[in-house]
Amino acid sequence: MRGSRLDKDFFRGILDTMRFPGYREIPIFFSFLTVIAALLAGCGDLSLDAGGSGSGFLLASSVSAGDNHSCAVSSGAVKCWGRNSSGQLGNDTVFDSPSPVLVTGITDAVQVSAGGSHTCARLSNGTVWCWGNNADGQLGDNTTTGSRVPVQVQGITAATGISAGGNHTCAVLADGTARCWGNNLNGQLGNGTNNDSSLPVAVSGITSVAAIAAGGIHTCAVLTDGTVRCWGSNVLEQLGNSVLLPGSRSNVPVIATSVASAVNITAGGNHTCVSVSFPGTRVRCWGNNFSGQLGSAWTVVFTPAPVFETTSNDPLTVNGITSATGVVAAGLDHSCALISSDNTVRCWGENGSGQLGNLTTFSFVPPGAGASSSSTVFPVTVSGINSATQITAGLFHSCALLSSNRVMCWGANSSGQLGDGSLLSSFTPVLVTDTTGAGLQ
Repeated sequence: MRGSRLDKDFFRGILDTMRFPGYREIPIFFSFLTVIAALLAGCGDLSLDAGGSGSGFLLASSVSAGDNHSCAVSSGAVKCWGRNSSGQLGNDTVFDSPSPVLVTGITDAVQVSAGGSHTCARLSNGTVWCWGNNADGQLGDNTTTGSRVPVQVQGITAATGISAGGNHTCAVLADGTARCWGNNLNGQLGNGTNNDSSLPVAVSGITSVAAIAAGGIHTCAVLTDGTVRCWGSNVLEQLGNSVLLPGSRSNVPVIATSVASAVNITAGGNHTCVSVSFPGTRVRCWGNNFSGQLGSAWTVVFTPAPVFETTSNDPLTVNGITSATGVVAAGLDHSCALISSDNTVRCWGENGSGQLGNLTTFSFVPPGAGASSSSTVFPVTVSGINSATQITAGLFHSCALLSSNRVMCWGANSSGQLGDGSLLSSFTPVLVTDTTGAGLQ
């Protein structure tokens, strides 16, 4: 650790954690090992502000977390790690990998998006290539045959953004329209039907899409006027529309009520979050809130007996965040935001696998009586990161891209989705290693 700079924010995170009463319940030996592991993960520069060659560590320009795998763009190539049972790592095998492997045949990617058990990449020429599970046509190649190597999505030649969901995929085109393909049981393709499609279909009625996010079984888009449209399942009010009933669905876009000035959007398992530019740069979320992933406590409704509302079709403002950068991420039951004032990452919601990255699996402020003891509605600071430029969230893990172009991940790691060469889960960020060759130059 010679020459390392120990980040004061890292130690502040440790001290803040130790002030939490529940911390005393953790065995001292385990706590000691956790701290040592966190220190070793950042040896050389815990703050990771410095650049350098990144020898032994992945260097990337973009990162994305799927259900149980993760991927990154590195010098035009795509590298993936974690679960590979459907070929979602794209290296022509079905073997899991706890370290990044090269996706076959891609050399000029500009964006990657990891979904449930498939992955897609957008190339510099505007085409989209996908690989992995294809049972519902989510690879977009006019078949339902899975592929362990990339196949080209048919009919897409001018994509400006992509998003892979649970079993469907969407793209924004240069003309402001959107196309989706794959599973459509809940109308998540947005074309007015509930029929699956192995070819891209046009999303109905929207022609000014700025950003799109495919969730588990729903999809949302930010339009250029800052409003939001959503479609698909509304079983837990994840469409954010005050007219639709819980448990309903819509196969065409509906407006997300009371959302304006949206900058960016993310769709999780059954919830949605946006960053808004006014008032302040805040984060607002709606949908499922059982684990506090909306960043707000349950409300009590007296109709006629007092009951807790564990979902919300009304966008709720996340507690304590007033300077988000516009970068937000939603996993299954947790959410994260990048903070502009200090380039830290803050996460909230379920923390049972350490996906909030704050050295514990304990909650701080549970959303309500009966909620998981490992959930919190109050955002906690991810330990040891103060130079983040991008964040992403999977089912039970999270990752961040740093200004040094290195990647760090935290949370569940049973399939190697943290990319540190191990299968050990981590309550704090660990550096993603790279044995595939040179990264960014």
